[in-house]
Amino acid sequence: MNLRGREELIKQIKESNFNFNPLEILDIEQSKDVRDGFIRAIQSKQITKRIAATLAFDQISTTEPNRYIEVINMKGYYKLNIQKYGINEAVLISDIEYLSEKIKNNKQQQVQEENLLYICCRSGYYKCLELLLKIGLDIESKLDTNSILLHEASFYGQEDIIWLLMSYGANNNIKNTLGNFPLDEARTDQIKQRIISNSEDKILTIFKELKQEGLAECIQRSEDGNMIRIYRKMKHPNIQKLLSRNLNIVIAFIGPYLKFKTNLDVGLQPAGIKTKYGTVEAQDDYFLVYGRSGENNWRRAIFTSPSPFYAADVVYSQRIESSGQQYCCLVEVLIKHGSYEGFNQQSYLEIIRLFMNQKMLNIELNAVMIPHQFKQVKRRLLLFLLYF
Repeated sequence: MNLRGREELIKQIKESNFNFNPLEILDIEQSKDVRDGFIRAIQSKQITKRIAATLAFDQISTTEPNRYIEVINMKGYYKLNIQKYGINEAVLISDIEYLSEKIKNNKQQQVQEENLLYICCRSGYYKCLELLLKIGLDIESKLDTNSILLHEASFYGQEDIIWLLMSYGANNNIKNTLGNFPLDEARTDQIKQRIISNSEDKILTIFKELKQEGLAECIQRSEDGNMIRIYRKMKHPNIQKLLSRNLNIVIAFIGPYLKFKTNLDVGLQPAGIKTKYGTVEAQDDYFLVYGRSGENNWRRAIFTSPSPFYAADVVYSQRIESSGQQYCCLVEVLIKHGSYEGFNQQSYLEIIRLFMNQKMLNIELNAVMIPHQFKQVKRRLLLFLLYF
């Protein structure tokens, strides 16, 4: 069986050109050994092998009639019945494009079966699970055994899935009917350590607190782990559209010290504004100035940096540890054109000189204008997303 890229495999499946023998894929001799064979096969790092293993496991264990068709003149071989292709089948093969299109067309009401989440957890479908969680499927759904999604990911050894579940607030203190916590069902010591470290992770702890207070929406980690975003609770109806960069916005960054909770709650405000946290003082970053239209008062300005690497300098940004790595704590600001405007260059230089004369800013002018060498900058970023 020649398995190439995910897109090519999905195309073959949907064109009815992917014939498979479930026993061969799972390397077992009889159906009763299906779970053991699946557990071995699902540990593969290759998404195509995990898709094939998921189909094999489902073909043997499914109670859904006519989901698979036996291939004529090929005893023991099957293919997915494309005539019945829908949300469930798309999740089985991690067809993210199909799912995204359904959701985009306001058909997410079709995505209701909590079993879909369990398929993603056991098969290690990170992006597919993330998509389903974003549209609101219940992360606290339970099986008849009282097992939760965290039990499933732990049992099947899906380390990245555990991080994703816990970042969405999954509770690791729930026992199933066997009396086991998710930690007790860990496939390996590495999985155990992941659950323990995630329970103590400062960034996840911060996120959970912010979410409980209604200040944060969700958390997202890049695949390489170099960037973590915590999304502010927003009225904006479509976060994906917001991040598509199709909106007429300016992207800027600010090193918030310990102010990110305030910023997430009341937004990034000009100096002098009174909030429930007190009067906003001048911001701590003096690189690119955005003022309210028509104003020329720097005390009512928002100070941001056009470069995340600049704002990430230890002078301006707080450091937070996660999974043994240091992250720069920044606020990413998306500003509507027209709602804020940049000061002209002359006014900008006057502000810098004012700070220097008052000994509020101990830095050379040319150092303000050009970024530090990148080799001196931590590239791991923790971003709190704001929007004006």
